Parts: sequence; C-alpha cells; structure tokens
Amino acid sequence: MTGQNVGVTTQVMRGPESWGYIYTMLGFTLTIESTVIGMMTPVVFPWNIVLFVIVAPITIWAFIESGWVQTS
Repeated sequence: MTGQNVGVTTQVMRGPESWGYIYTMLGFTLTIESTVIGMMTPVVFPWNIVLFVIVAPITIWAFIESGWVQTS
C-alpha cells in the first residue's frame, strides 16, 4: 500500500430551483441590509450609500461564490 496516492474530489451541482431559492434569499438579505443601514442614526446621507456599496458586494459574493452558503 505504500506509494499510492489517494484523493477525494467533491462537486456540488445546483439545479434551477435551488438557484431560484438562493437568489430569492439574496434579494431578501440585501433588502434587510439596506433598511438597517438606512436606519442607522449616526450614518448620514453620503456615508450610508457608501456603506451599502461596500456591504452589498460582500453579501452577493457570500451567496453566489462562497461555499459558506452553498453547502449541501
């Protein structure tokens, strides 16, 4: 048994229904984030938009590309 390489490869394939659910949850999450950022009292006009522009791509990445959300 010495000298044999053993490896495991995994791949998650998502169907259209699963992606539809992920996109729906992404929309709800972005809506909640924008509401919370808009309601934060110390953050005023230009800075609340800047904060959302920073947070939104991170959220989109977490839902679309990250394995944190897409575990089976």
